[in-house]
Amino acid sequence: MGVLLSISAQIYAQPFSFQSDKSYEEFHFKSKGNLIFLPVVVNGVEMNFILDSGVNKTVILSLSKVDSLPLNHVEEMFLTGLGSKEPFKVVYSENNTIKIGNLVDTHHEVFILIDEASDFSRFLGVEVHGIIGYDILKDFIVEIDYDKELIRFYPEEKYKKRKKRKEVELPIEFFKRKPYVTAEVGLADKELKQVTLLLDTGSSDAVWLFKSDTIQVTEPNFSDYLGVGLSGDIVGKRTKIPTFGLGGMFELNEVKCAFPDTEYMINLKRDDYSNGSIGAELLSRFLVTINYKEKWVRLRKGHHYKKPFYYNMSGIIVRHNGVRFVEEHISNGSRRYDQNASQGVTNTVNYTSFFQEQVQYHLTEAIEIAELREGSPAAIAGLRKGDVLLRINNKVITNQSMEEIQELLNTKPGKKIKLLVNRGGEEMKFVFILKKLL
Repeated sequence: MGVLLSISAQIYAQPFSFQSDKSYEEFHFKSKGNLIFLPVVVNGVEMNFILDSGVNKTVILSLSKVDSLPLNHVEEMFLTGLGSKEPFKVVYSENNTIKIGNLVDTHHEVFILIDEASDFSRFLGVEVHGIIGYDILKDFIVEIDYDKELIRFYPEEKYKKRKKRKEVELPIEFFKRKPYVTAEVGLADKELKQVTLLLDTGSSDAVWLFKSDTIQVTEPNFSDYLGVGLSGDIVGKRTKIPTFGLGGMFELNEVKCAFPDTEYMINLKRDDYSNGSIGAELLSRFLVTINYKEKWVRLRKGHHYKKPFYYNMSGIIVRHNGVRFVEEHISNGSRRYDQNASQGVTNTVNYTSFFQEQVQYHLTEAIEIAELREGSPAAIAGLRKGDVLLRINNKVITNQSMEEIQELLNTKPGKKIKLLVNRGGEEMKFVFILKKLL
């Protein structure tokens, strides 16, 4: 599943100031779906933002904290974005104070999404309040170490590092304050084609390409749910491209690639002059340095450079939806779970009995099937959208992250998957074999 964030607006931002005596501001981030999360304070309210080089304005996505968030100079506007055929309504606010550690802007402009259709938190398993990109990246040189989950922001005058021998430097071109780089793709005919791609840390996918007279979907491919954009779900084709090159130095093979259906790209193509995008699943194979002022990005091989590109073989996309009760039995150091799904419960219950064993009742997030690819192994086995997962291969999912659950469902071809689900209050078992499609 891809999280795909893109927005078009023509408001111009004030610079961030660097309020520290250090050479850089450093953050350890916990990557979810290859995305980078930063602690952001907006007008005194703590929030969790995705760092997204593909957006040119700061956007607040979740209304859960907006009620308590003081906003200045508010007015309604209409914007366009991924997944949107029509402009959607937002609230625009200016002269806000944004703090990211010691990086401060006291005249920051933000957009607040009114429609909560794009609820990224449920798919990622972590609270997401907003996204920030150009507004912060334009003022600093930024180093991203996906291996160590570490990001550093350098003021220009304090950055002394030179390009390394095994590092490629790609020129950045800007269009409507979005960064684009050149890459080479080898499609079905194996002939390398030069393409212009959006540098997009806010996409958890690897590569997107837009269909054109010179770029066509390669065979084999399959129809799939590609992800959620600012205005809803996006579908298209998935395939692998034989060759993907960067700067004449790096060449990756069998790279996962998505071709979104044209109807979802109406507004994006109007505001975009690229052939697609490079997302975080590919970027995370490198150590990345971005310099917007001098218009370059440097890439150096990371530990996961040769990691194969996987795709969803089960056909299942999961998300959080409410909570459910779990009854945990503890006896002689061992644990046994009895699970009963229940959505919409809001009160936590704790109860312990000290007879032959301890019994604890607690609430946990309900993980349900949000999307199910037609003709996939899971669909053929009889699973349905809305089924709540209880066990995967006899393992309870109570303490599993969304990434761990998705990984359990997509290990390798030929792997047998056994699922215990709750459907309308009834527990049901299903078995299927993961099948390689590409």
